[in-house]
Amino acid sequence: MKRAVTALLSCWILLAALVVAPVRAAVCARTTLVSVAHQDDDLLFINPALAGDYGAGACLRVVYLTAGDAGRTDDYVRSRENGVRAAYALMAGAPDTWKRSDAGGVRGFSLAHPPAGRGELQLLFLGLPDGFPRGGGSAAQGRQSLLKLFRGGIGRISTVDGTADYDEQALVATLRRLIERFRPDTIRTLDHQSTRLGFSLTEPVDHSDHAVTARYTVLAARRAMAATPGLRPVIVFYRGYGITALPANLTPDERARKSAIFAEYVRHVDCEPAACPPAPATLAAGDRDWVARQYRRELPSPAPGTIVSWMGATDAPNDDAATARCLDVRPGGAVRTQACDGTQAQGWHVRGATLRSDLNGRCLSAGRVPTMETCDGSGAQRWTLAQNGRIGTAAGCLHQDDLLARHARLRVAACDRGRPEQWWFNAVAEARPPAP
Repeated sequence: MKRAVTALLSCWILLAALVVAPVRAAVCARTTLVSVAHQDDDLLFINPALAGDYGAGACLRVVYLTAGDAGRTDDYVRSRENGVRAAYALMAGAPDTWKRSDAGGVRGFSLAHPPAGRGELQLLFLGLPDGFPRGGGSAAQGRQSLLKLFRGGIGRISTVDGTADYDEQALVATLRRLIERFRPDTIRTLDHQSTRLGFSLTEPVDHSDHAVTARYTVLAARRAMAATPGLRPVIVFYRGYGITALPANLTPDERARKSAIFAEYVRHVDCEPAACPPAPATLAAGDRDWVARQYRRELPSPAPGTIVSWMGATDAPNDDAATARCLDVRPGGAVRTQACDGTQAQGWHVRGATLRSDLNGRCLSAGRVPTMETCDGSGAQRWTLAQNGRIGTAAGCLHQDDLLARHARLRVAACDRGRPEQWWFNAVAEARPPAP
């Protein structure tokens, strides 16, 4: 009897444990967060990196900043969302069944039945208006755009369904919360150095929404990293429209797989799910070029003696292949960033705590704007080249405004490790004293 009671009690304990034990969320061994503007940017410009991440067991969190509405007010937006869900289901090898999974105040959906051994796959939609390639926005959405928000032309931007609006700080904070929540190992986004905006299948231009999305993603990531111990994602940037001018660089297998995934997206756009046509056998011009390519925007590698800004550009005198901007001494003692050209005006060396020009031997001096002055040992000429990329004096840090911003200039500003405008790549060396 005692043995029976003991067994019965054990069964009740086990049953109670099953009833009250909390359901644990799936644990992601690794996580990739993708931040793009429209519901095809990830499929055209970042994949096959995404398929590779997911195939290797990473969880995917894909954030779309805009609704990709193209100024339309019908079911076009919903059909594009259906399209990316179908594309990712095909990529995962899973049924196209999704469950609602909002995160950080952002509407989201997670793949309901990921394959065994695979991570979570979640798509998040902020729903901001499509800004159009040059940032003019649509009449249907009051001419709002991310570019206007970035440049200060508007103070707030509202979602296409009118359920939320953001100022710049709130938008960056939303992205930051998602980064802090998911703690990604890798962040994949678009080209943060695009400054030549527009649409073309032959010219190296890019969409305004792509350019601003990448910049806000970097800013959110840096703020999250500064506030969260141990959070150090690798940020990878991908070039957009202009890659059509570059050689196709994917293998036949990669191209075929990427094409099939994108075609699954295409067949859902502008149709009801139950009545969508088969996937197209041939993709449209542009799309078929993009699915054959994937190019990263690599960070600059400074030549010896140069100081290169994180803030690059793709318009003249730079171009889509050479975006780097070097600290440059101008006639009369002015200092600017200019397209790197290897001239002596962009050569620098360190002597003591001073930064000296190879062109004239003068010292970089901090004021409201940096200038070249006769070296006098003053505090305004004593610079620290920090390992985190900042170059600072007691007066502040060397700060190159984003070249997509209006009235961008080089200046000295309060040091802020979260500002990419204060990151520099340098290859300067301590000058040796002259031989006796």
